[in-house]
Amino acid sequence: MKTKKRSILPYLTISLFVLLSLTNAFAQGFSDGLIFYESFDSLESINQNGGSYSGIPIEPGKFGKSVLLDDGDALSFPIKNNFNLDKGTIDFWLKPLWPGNDSKTHYFFNWQKGNASFRIFKYYSKSKDKSYFVFRVDRSDDKWGGEVSTFSDEPSIIMQWQPNQWHHVQVFWDFTVPNKYIGLLLDDYTKVTYSDWIFDGLPPIVEIGNRGSNSQANALIDELKIYNYSLLKPGDPESLQNLTCGDNIWQNYETIYNCPQDCQILDENIHPSEDYLFFKSAPFEAIYEGTVPREEDITDKFVFSVARNEFEPLFFNIYSRKDLYNVKVFFSDFVGTNGLIPRENSEIRVIKNWFQAGTGSQKSFVPVYVPELLLYDDTIEIEDQNWNSQDLPWSPKLDYAFTNIPSYTSKQFVITIKVPDNIEAGIYSSTVTISPENLPSKSFTIDLEVLPFKLEKPNKEFIIYLRGSLTGTSDDYVGIERFDKQIKDIKDHGFNGVCLYGESNFEAYQQKIQIVKDHGMDGMLIFTSYSIYLRTLLEEYGYEPYFYGVDEPNNNERLKQHIQESIDIHELGGKVITAITKTYADRLEDLDDSIYDDFAESAYEPLDFANLSFSPEGIDYFHSLINGTATKDHNQTYYWQIMQEDPRINRHLAGFFLWLTDLDGIFPYVYQHVRNNPYDDFDEWHGNYRDHLVTYPSQEGPVPTIQWEALREGIDDIRYLSTWLKFKNEVEKTDPELAYVSEEIINTILEKYNTYDAWRSIPISQYYQDRLIIIEEIIKLSKSG
Repeated sequence: MKTKKRSILPYLTISLFVLLSLTNAFAQGFSDGLIFYESFDSLESINQNGGSYSGIPIEPGKFGKSVLLDDGDALSFPIKNNFNLDKGTIDFWLKPLWPGNDSKTHYFFNWQKGNASFRIFKYYSKSKDKSYFVFRVDRSDDKWGGEVSTFSDEPSIIMQWQPNQWHHVQVFWDFTVPNKYIGLLLDDYTKVTYSDWIFDGLPPIVEIGNRGSNSQANALIDELKIYNYSLLKPGDPESLQNLTCGDNIWQNYETIYNCPQDCQILDENIHPSEDYLFFKSAPFEAIYEGTVPREEDITDKFVFSVARNEFEPLFFNIYSRKDLYNVKVFFSDFVGTNGLIPRENSEIRVIKNWFQAGTGSQKSFVPVYVPELLLYDDTIEIEDQNWNSQDLPWSPKLDYAFTNIPSYTSKQFVITIKVPDNIEAGIYSSTVTISPENLPSKSFTIDLEVLPFKLEKPNKEFIIYLRGSLTGTSDDYVGIERFDKQIKDIKDHGFNGVCLYGESNFEAYQQKIQIVKDHGMDGMLIFTSYSIYLRTLLEEYGYEPYFYGVDEPNNNERLKQHIQESIDIHELGGKVITAITKTYADRLEDLDDSIYDDFAESAYEPLDFANLSFSPEGIDYFHSLINGTATKDHNQTYYWQIMQEDPRINRHLAGFFLWLTDLDGIFPYVYQHVRNNPYDDFDEWHGNYRDHLVTYPSQEGPVPTIQWEALREGIDDIRYLSTWLKFKNEVEKTDPELAYVSEEIINTILEKYNTYDAWRSIPISQYYQDRLIIIEEIIKLSKSG
């Protein structure tokens, strides 16, 4: 890809500008909070800062010169007046001479005073055979401080490093605010933890690049800066942008408008006559405003494949060199030699990128910029509005996507198509037209291959928590019309079961069951409340009478409450399911456990179906099922928080990982759990918890998200594997060698997905590539049969 910097300043001019700016900072007494700066441009510079050293060569750096600290080298600076214990930021550039997965520990910044220490280093754990980057403040007594590291995200961060590449390191801390914290920003990786630290003053020096003979940095260090305040403010996207702009690393929230010096534009020699153009990306690959297409991805024809009776997302992207105003993007019927797929079976949406308060269940200190909402019209003002569960944005269904595209930015779109059962195999083509108000329209073609087989229905339970209420005034109230749209949406995304929350009258319960039944959901229907009336009603509609026990009974008191509720439910003729850790589920199976001392023997069946959590022992159990050291002997699903805006999580856990565990299905949390304003992830509500929204509420119904569509793709991965297994079992009777070879191919591609956290290191594009291999094997086996 040929690219060029948006800035017209040559490198030398930029460097001179930076140098002059820093010189001014010194002249003004570091008025911007910078209290120490070392360029490492010369030994004279180090001397002027009071440095003590031995054996350190000055080498070419990231900016000017840098210092090399390898075996036997030593470098330190006086710490007095150069460090603020209460709050601060340390910023430097690092060029390791080692790969990130090497089996050594390397120190970059270190001081110790009595029991207290302050350290920045790359650690290697021999017991876990894992390397990770660490910022730690601690004491050797019981007044331990805290640590942030890349540990939980390895091997996809530090362990991917290659020698002789520059990395930007920033650590920050603030012990003056009520929620004291320390944090790490490493290139585009951020991590913060709330932490306290009690210290006994400062030592005389800080060591740079060494902590004893066995922990040398073995790296180049450049542009060391220390500030007397934390440059990153809690939950503040603007401070995050200010912190990273100008570091020559493109962050996904940076564009030529908010940080031109870090951004690129498409080379003017690539398709020079095109004001705007189209480019492809792997399904669910994140495309941001600042994304520049690779030349080989620019195309006027997109090719996709889809099975009959499958929903499939068709992603495409637009990059524009000019401002595009009031853009309509629409598409025609998919027409082929064997007929057509009417566009009424499909819809088109534009993907909205925005800042969220992390991607986990709880609010993160560091805002995260993510693609999430799938909108018909992304010009509607959604952010900075005082929405609540009863006052929601207007999101009417359109037969086109509507947007604006600023010059030198990209935007992603998705067509979601449903292929009916009766469509014949073959190629079906559609024309997609982009029609801006201020420039001529342009079109491209989508060729959709309808595969010569129908996807099997998997023998799994796909259940979801659905809090929506038909009565009351709580945040969960949705009314009948929106509830009906939610059930349809859940069914269309591959789920066959649902857990419904309580209502204030029996009529509402019956309305809920009727709607679920009308949409053809034939899996488990669970209620969080129980009565003889509900048991009878469920049986009349053809459902097993499952009721939810005490949620997460993961301590003795709640476990006893769950046992008592189980007794009551069983006496009503119902069955019991709940979310629980593996440890406490095992205790319920142990008749000799002391938890049963206060109960009669009739209480010894307190859990007919266990929805297991990804607790440490749960993860160990899932892994043992995969490697064959354990056998599942009860009805079991597992759950996780599906609102996380990383599509890899849902696709992995709903698909290939589930297949390998051979559990009965999934039962994740939750379809929608609104806390105050669903469109403001930073509002103060319910402590540190975020809104749990795999879809967002609107007046017209659910607004889908990237993570929701990825969940459906994971369920479809199971359907593809189920279809492959059917053909494999049939071929095994007539051509066992072909069946064996096919099974070896499938096992090989699935091997990489055999751990819970494999999604961290597997790119989202890999799932698509492995889906294609499964398709090849299905076709091969079907022809043989």
